Amino acid sequence: METNQLLAILLCLQSIYNVESADYYCLVLSRSGACGECYIGWYGAYCDKMCQHCDTRGCSKTTGVCLQCQAGYYSTNCSLTCPPQCRESYDDSVFCDRTTGNCLEGCKPTWRGHKCEHKCGKQCTDSQCFFYDGSCAGFRNGFSGIHCDKTCSVGCLHGNCSQQTGICLHGCKPGFYGSSCDRNCTDKCLDRDCSREIDGDTPRCTNGCVHGWKPPLCDIPCLPNCLSCTEAGVCSSCKAGFTGTSCEKKICNCLSSGCSDDRFCDGCLDGWW
Repeated sequence: METNQLLAILLCLQSIYNVESADYYCLVLSRSGACGECYIGWYGAYCDKMCQHCDTRGCSKTTGVCLQCQAGYYSTNCSLTCPPQCRESYDDSVFCDRTTGNCLEGCKPTWRGHKCEHKCGKQCTDSQCFFYDGSCAGFRNGFSGIHCDKTCSVGCLHGNCSQQTGICLHGCKPGFYGSSCDRNCTDKCLDRDCSREIDGDTPRCTNGCVHGWKPPLCDIPCLPNCLSCTEAGVCSSCKAGFTGTSCEKKICNCLSSGCSDDRFCDGCLDGWW
């Protein structure tokens, strides 16, 4: 029976039988007039003091300290109310730790922390997060990190990345590489486009190299007089006036096509014949 219901019954009995208050809260009355045992919800030598914010088990007859606090209260004397953002239990009651005041059922939506004293980040979907660590319960596109406090790399294709790792979900935009697409391709790549090797972190130029650089990484220059060269370093085309596999032979004033092996030019530079 609830304390308030019991009190109502006792007050009713008092009005009927005109019993003194020191008597009707006593269960056991000594010869000296002191109470040996009180009704639940009362304490003191004469059981004339009401327990405060205790559950149905009442309080210590001597000290008035509750055996257990009423729902919604905590502290030694059960005099403090639980934090307002504590999540309600199935019967709309609120429970918090008697010593610390920490919410025992978690927090209301959009709140986090032991006492639900912090707001969830606005980056979380509907501003909802898990109360124990503040990690977002849902994620917005373009953000990463458990608290959605980091933005995806500008190099991510379509702007989306994994919320846990920051890895781009759809690959990289042209000009970027790396798992998070946060690294720039070298300007020695044609169209400045590259992709990372599956088994390494060194990017390979997707469309080849600009003139004068060795494929596939385009990070080593061709020999001085080469316009282009192979992976083995052999010149595949020479600057005007040079020939040979290394473009090491200087020849007449020919056009950019160079000279044939029989020393005949395919055409002359302006001013030469």
